[in-house]
Amino acid sequence: LLEMLSPLDPPKRHQDIQAQRYKGSILWLQEYEHFRVWQDTSICTGNTSNRILQCYGIPGAGKTIVSSMVIDHLLSHYGEQRVVYIYCDYRDKTNQNLLNIMGSILKQHLTVTTKIPDPIVDLLESLQKNGKRVMFEDMSQMLKFVIPQTVSHFLCIDALDELDPGSRLELLKALQTEFGSTRIFLTGRPHVASDVSRILQIPSVDSIYITPNLIDLRAYLSHKIELDQEMNPDDMNEQLKEEILDGVISKAQGM
Repeated sequence: LLEMLSPLDPPKRHQDIQAQRYKGSILWLQEYEHFRVWQDTSICTGNTSNRILQCYGIPGAGKTIVSSMVIDHLLSHYGEQRVVYIYCDYRDKTNQNLLNIMGSILKQHLTVTTKIPDPIVDLLESLQKNGKRVMFEDMSQMLKFVIPQTVSHFLCIDALDELDPGSRLELLKALQTEFGSTRIFLTGRPHVASDVSRILQIPSVDSIYITPNLIDLRAYLSHKIELDQEMNPDDMNEQLKEEILDGVISKAQGM
């Protein structure tokens, strides 16, 4: 029945991104007060700015890696029953519409629940029996059963800018109407900040800008070189490795 909800598979995408990360990644966002307040479930989310954390960065800044680290951080603290996520991808615009995104969020919640609520089972079975698709109103109704207002939930949306403009605006409106108590983490390129600020009615000045961390960059490159050395141990020695690392870091610093 759950396959009726969405063809999207964010957990698979998350696993793929985890495999690209290197040991020693630092969740530097924890140094920001905005992040600490946002993730602190003891703080009331009546203030929309506290409920929604925006992170922007240019292409290649590492936004998706940061998203995956935030997701893992939340999962380790709050468990998969309270954390769901979406990785937007411009290569899959056909499937990444509002209905499928909401369906994926719902499916993630239902996959880890101990028992799917009877009203949801009844609705899905009825739709399946009559050969009907799950519509927005159905999604909205079912989400109310899995996201209680009394418990803080987290929703991470990576690369918001990679949705087509129509789907992006629809999703932002749904975040306002359907996820009123959910704590939301957004990443994207800076040009979507105005849409987020306007529709969600939050100031863009509260955003965190993601930039490549040179220490993390060196560790990442070193990790990649070591992986290559395991396959081709005779192709590079330590001196050449250090020269490559120093050269790349110097260029990244604009030297």
